[in-house]
Amino acid sequence: MTATVEKTLAEKPDKSRSAETTDRILEAAARLFAEHGYNGVSIRMIVREAGIHISSLYHRYTSKADLLEAVFRWYLEPMRREREALFAEYLARTGDGGAHDPKKLLAIMFGPAMRLSQTSDTGPLVSRLAGFFGTDPSPDVQSVIARIYNEEMKSFMELLRRSAPSLSDAAFFWAACAVYGTLIYVQSDLHRVRDVLQPHSAAPDGDALGLVADFLAGGMKALDGK
Repeated sequence: MTATVEKTLAEKPDKSRSAETTDRILEAAARLFAEHGYNGVSIRMIVREAGIHISSLYHRYTSKADLLEAVFRWYLEPMRREREALFAEYLARTGDGGAHDPKKLLAIMFGPAMRLSQTSDTGPLVSRLAGFFGTDPSPDVQSVIARIYNEEMKSFMELLRRSAPSLSDAAFFWAACAVYGTLIYVQSDLHRVRDVLQPHSAAPDGDALGLVADFLAGGMKALDGK
C-alpha cells in the first residue's frame, strides 16, 4: 500500500547541526515564496527569516533558483512519488496499451495533492507553493517546474489522450487546459471561490476528489466527436 504523504513528511530522524541549518533555510524560503512569490523574495530576506549567515546559504545553494528547486523537491517529492506509485499500480492492472478510464486517471493525478492539503500540517503551505508557482511566468520558476514535472505531466496527458480517442486534437487541447488549470487551482488557496459563493459556499469536504474527477471526466465526455 502506498505510504501517505502525511507519514512521509512526519518521519524526520535526528539531524546534525548542518542538516538542521539546511532545514531552516528550506522552511524559511518556502514560507516566503508562498507569501510573496519568487520575484518578491530576496536572498537576504530568506537569510533573515532563517536566522543564519548568508555564507551558510551560499555554501549550500548557488542561486535563488537553485534554492527554489531544492524547496520544491523537499516539499513536493513525496507527493510526486505517491502519484508515481499510484500510476504504476493502475498500469499494472490495466496494461499500458489497454483502454483507460479518464475518471480514474484524473483521480490519481489530483488525489495526492488534495489529500496532502487536508491531512498534513504542512499541506496548506505545500499546496500554495504548488498552485502559486504553477502560474508564475518567471523563467527561473518555469525552468524548475519543467525539470521536476514535465515528464510526469507528459505521461499523464498521453494516457488521458488515449482515454478520449474520439476527441479532436483541438478539443483535447482545451480539455487538457481545463484539467491543468483545475489541478493548479485546487492546490492553491480556495478562499476566492468561497468569497464569491457566500453565503452558499459549503466547505470542500466529503468526496471532493470524486466530484472534481466526475466534473472533468464529464466535460471530456461532452466533447466526444468534436
